[in-house]
Amino acid sequence: SMNNNNSLKIKKEKPVKKVGIIHNHQKPGGQALARELQAWFNSRGVEVRIPANSSQEPELVYPTFSNGDFYVGLDCLVVMGGDGTLLRAARAMDDLSIPILGVNLGNLGFLTEVELSDIYPYLERLVTGDYEIEERMMLESQVVHQGRIVDTSRALNDVVVGKGPLSRIITLDTYIDEHYFATFSGDGLIISTPTGSTAYSLSAGGPIVSPAVEMILLTPICPHTFYSRPVVIAPTQRIRIIIRPRFDVVSFTVDGQHGFSLQANDEIIVSRSTCRTRLIKVRGRHFFDVIREKMGLTNLL
Repeated sequence: SMNNNNSLKIKKEKPVKKVGIIHNHQKPGGQALARELQAWFNSRGVEVRIPANSSQEPELVYPTFSNGDFYVGLDCLVVMGGDGTLLRAARAMDDLSIPILGVNLGNLGFLTEVELSDIYPYLERLVTGDYEIEERMMLESQVVHQGRIVDTSRALNDVVVGKGPLSRIITLDTYIDEHYFATFSGDGLIISTPTGSTAYSLSAGGPIVSPAVEMILLTPICPHTFYSRPVVIAPTQRIRIIIRPRFDVVSFTVDGQHGFSLQANDEIIVSRSTCRTRLIKVRGRHFFDVIREKMGLTNLL
């Protein structure tokens, strides 16, 4: 048989013994739900952590629990919310690479794996080790202001350099591995992973990329040149963007969640991160099944 799954490193895993549960605080009933799951896991001999500071920490950046760092020593993280909550958790755990099971509380996402209504049979699989792990590449970005690194971030989806609300057009000089490549003029540029190819990049006209491929995708946003297409580069290549001086505001955003304003001559350097996000797969749902569901594609195509 053809073994197509090599690049996604799928294999049988170990039964989980220590689980962290994180939920989106904007969604009602999350805390009660976390307690319910905790009781269920405990009855099966699984230790559960719920962030101690969850009430006052909507951003979930570094949750702690009563005695120490929340993430250290966990076998898996159950994230309840949507894709946004999962993106936040993936960036927050530093380089621990704890496998994440996304539980959807709203519309089915690209990253969340199961829905709340039928969660227990899938949690049962975590306890017995009947699940697979799919590794996803991440990006590392640095912002350099006047020769100094002022921000270092990690992204699972994308890094976006975009125009502010009142800007007309921004101009970005782009280098790949120190070689000048192009100057993009328009509303900005999205630098995305294959995971991020189905997010903002897709609405800007970028291609759908299978997560089995590793690459970095550059998608111009509303380009002001007649011919401007998405560009695919190797995951080992590095992108450097220099903001051309203008009077307009330029914004820098990571995974649509972390961001700030950039100045003229600031540089953004993006490359593949050494960290990866590990997604738990329990449904046997293929990436292209998800695409079909989300895009409303029919079998007539």
